[in-house]
Amino acid sequence: DGIPPDPSLGGACSLDPEVRGYCEGSYSVFLLAFLVLQLFLSSIPLNALKNVQMLMGGISLTSMLAMFVTCVIAIDEDLGPDAGADMLPPTNMSSFGKLVTAALFSQICHQGVPTIVGVMRDKRQAKSVFRTSLAYTLCLYTLLCLATTYYFGPRTASIVTLNWEDYTGGAVNGTQRAWWATVISTAVLTFPVITVSAAFPLNLIPLASTLVQMLPDPFMDKVGRGLTTRVVRILLCVIPCYLAYLVHEVSKILEFNGMFGFVVAFFVPCFLHLAARSQAVSRWGDTAARTAYWSSPSSSKGFVRALLWVARLLAAYTLSQVLKDYSLL
Repeated sequence: DGIPPDPSLGGACSLDPEVRGYCEGSYSVFLLAFLVLQLFLSSIPLNALKNVQMLMGGISLTSMLAMFVTCVIAIDEDLGPDAGADMLPPTNMSSFGKLVTAALFSQICHQGVPTIVGVMRDKRQAKSVFRTSLAYTLCLYTLLCLATTYYFGPRTASIVTLNWEDYTGGAVNGTQRAWWATVISTAVLTFPVITVSAAFPLNLIPLASTLVQMLPDPFMDKVGRGLTTRVVRILLCVIPCYLAYLVHEVSKILEFNGMFGFVVAFFVPCFLHLAARSQAVSRWGDTAARTAYWSSPSSSKGFVRALLWVARLLAAYTLSQVLKDYSLL
C-alpha cells in the first residue's frame, strides 16, 4: 500500500521489486509469443493470410461493438450522481496532441493497401471497400470514445480495454459473473493484440518487398530473391519487437507511431498523388487524371494541397506537444 505506480508497463505494476520483476517477466514472455506469431503470419502465402485477416478483423470489430454496447447499457443502468461524466476534469488542451496521434494511429491503413488489393478478386471495388471500412471504424471509434468518457470519466485507463478487466455483466458483488461476461471481458482485453496482429503483416509485407527491390542486382543474383525476402521479413519482425522490449510505456509507443503516421497517412500519399497525376497528364493528357480509384472532389489538386497544409499544421502542433511531454522542448 502507498507504493506509487510504475509509469512503465502502462502503470500496471508497482515499484515493489517482486511485483515489478513478475510484470517484466510476463511482458517479455508475451512479447516473445507475439514475435513468434508475427514470424508465422509473415511467412504464410497471401491467400492464406487473407483468411486469417478476415477472422481477426471480424473478432476486432465484434470486440469494439461489444465495448460500445456494454458501455451504453452501463450508462443507462447507472443513474447515480457519481457517474463518470460528473467527475470529468476541465478540458486540458495540452493533451490534444495525444488525441491526434491516437486517432491517426487507429485509422492508419495506407501502408497495407497494396497487400489487401493484391488478394482482391475485383480491384474496382477497392475504393468502396476502403471507404466503407474507414467510415465504419471512424464512427465506431468516435462513439466508443464518447461512451467510455461519459461512463468511466477520470477512471478511464490509458489503454481503455483494461476497464473491462473486471467486467461482471451486472453481477452483484460476491456472486459469480456469468459465462458470457467472461467471454466479453476476454475478447475486449485481447482486442489490442488482435488488431496489432492483423495489421502487422499487412505493413510488413509491402515494406519488405520495397526494401528488397532497393537492393542492388548483383547482390540479388548472388543471394537470391527468395532468401533475401525471408531474411528481410524476419528482421522487420525482430526489430520492432526489440524496440518494444526496450520501451515498455504504451502511450510513448503510440505517440511516436502517430507522428510517423503523419508521413504514412498524409505526406507520402499526397505527394505521390500530385506527382503521379502530373506525370500521367503530361504523358497521356487530361483524361489520364481519372482512374478507377479517382473520386471527385477528394482527388482534385486543390483538395489534396489543402489536406497537405492541414496535415503540416497538425503535425507541427502535435510534435511540439510530444516534445513538451518528454521535456525535450
